[in-house]
Amino acid sequence: MFKSRPYSSHRAYKASANMNWVLIVKFCELTGYTEDAVRCKIKDGIWQENLHWQKAANRIHMSMRGYEQWVTNKGKTNGGKLTPVQ
Repeated sequence: MFKSRPYSSHRAYKASANMNWVLIVKFCELTGYTEDAVRCKIKDGIWQENLHWQKAANRIHMSMRGYEQWVTNKGKTNGGKLTPVQ
């Protein structure tokens, strides 16, 4: 019999590395953020529209690339442009 491997969201993300825009539910699954935390970051302007998130078909889609850049830049943004890491 096959022994199932434990689920790894990191492995699941690597398998779909070409996918950029995901719904909040999938984003939370991949990053560990709660839906409330994501919505607060959007509401507070920490994550910016069309850079980190966008609304399409009346649903919010999160940019995995935008998130990765935000993490790489230690959460710093500058008027919609990413601030380089110092």
